[in-house]
Amino acid sequence: MKPKPTKRIQIARALFVPIVADGALGGPPSDGRLVPVLIVDIDGRSELKELLRVHAHEQLGAVVSQWGASSDDPNQVFLTIDFESPMTVCFAFKFDIDTQAILVEMILRSRALYFQAGSTGDLLSETLEEPRVFVEIPDMGFDPVWDHFATTRMARVFRQRIVGCSKAKSRELARRFVDDMRHHASLRLG
Repeated sequence: MKPKPTKRIQIARALFVPIVADGALGGPPSDGRLVPVLIVDIDGRSELKELLRVHAHEQLGAVVSQWGASSDDPNQVFLTIDFESPMTVCFAFKFDIDTQAILVEMILRSRALYFQAGSTGDLLSETLEEPRVFVEIPDMGFDPVWDHFATTRMARVFRQRIVGCSKAKSRELARRFVDDMRHHASLRLG
């Protein structure tokens, strides 16, 4: 059954924070769930620098998040994060389905993410001491929408990249790909 279409909205470009690298961590804050770490470029984003500084000294308060689909590019989904206390900060992450689907899947499975400041080429293994923020992402009903987006997009990718791949075969390959991705994203440590 095809899920109800998600509302496509535009988000101001200034809200997007570029993801320059990623990794994953597990452990006590996440109850063994493998949680993605988004290493983001916050140059010119003083409010995010302050958020990381404040988070190092006190617990963060209320956070509202929302998944959405890009109105500009059918290959992108985004996640807005709106901190309401102890300081007000709103920003968004943009995910390309072709190359970052596993990050979306991991966030949906773990219901959380970390983010930290960094630069292109940074590796999580070399930046483990950097301050990072843990954000819980509750179930917002986006999972069935994501399943449809991921399967549809990956079927299109398989049709484009595999010579002679039929629609039926590409859908089958896409379903297997999404199932495998979900299995890996659901791994627990401990």
